[in-house]
Amino acid sequence: MRKKIDPSTPSKISRIMIFGRPGSGKSTYALALHKETNIPLHHLDKHFFTKNWVERNTQEFLRTLCKI
Repeated sequence: MRKKIDPSTPSKISRIMIFGRPGSGKSTYALALHKETNIPLHHLDKHFFTKNWVERNTQEFLRTLCKI
């Protein structure tokens, strides 16, 4: 049985990046991890693409990432 993580306990971990193939459950896992650890959740697609799935300029995207 896994030990439940107490979100109020300070942690050295402040960011986790999850990679995987489309449809592999990244978003589902990320949401569960967020709920268990209280680490902020950011979906990079929301920052990389503009309306109608148009890719954002790479430099603009990288500047956005630095703010997260």
